[in-house]
Amino acid sequence: DYDETSLADVTTKFKGWIEKLYVDVTGQQVHKGDPLFEIYSPDLYSAQTEYLLALNTPPDVAGTQTLQSSALTKLKYFDVPDEQIAELEKNRQVTKTLRIDAPRDGFVVEKNVVEGQMVEAGMRLYRLADLSLVWVQAQIYEQDLAFIHPGQEAVVSLSYLTDRKFHGRVTYVYPTVDEKTRTVRAR
Repeated sequence: DYDETSLADVTTKFKGWIEKLYVDVTGQQVHKGDPLFEIYSPDLYSAQTEYLLALNTPPDVAGTQTLQSSALTKLKYFDVPDEQIAELEKNRQVTKTLRIDAPRDGFVVEKNVVEGQMVEAGMRLYRLADLSLVWVQAQIYEQDLAFIHPGQEAVVSLSYLTDRKFHGRVTYVYPTVDEKTRTVRAR
């Protein structure tokens, strides 16, 4: 099973439309910073426009500093990367789309988006999992529970990899017994 502590969900903080997908299949490996998709959002476009207007306001006009700070904060709250904000400041051109990059190394274990789709703020678009460390879920018979405890070393072998053994530790014994099988899960 996936190590729950290494999962990462990719979402946006604004409603928009997926213009281009760079990662279009479940199971694809990605590295931190790799592009996942580009999204168009009227809210994001407006936030960029506000920031450019604030930057173009003469510094001697009252409230210019506050206006610039507020517009910049809005972009940051939308999770626009610093590099893209710097490019906006340099080019003074609003971009139609924002590129969303992978937040971590891992494999795409869920892909809930297609090109052209409208997505809502907070919608899970991708789920990434680091598979360098995985959890093995074991079913322990009720009568064998006395022999299993957290911290205990475990060795796992798989029928299709007969020449390899995987070493780990018991990290958790679930507190419930399955009614039908009379087993307890251990991780």
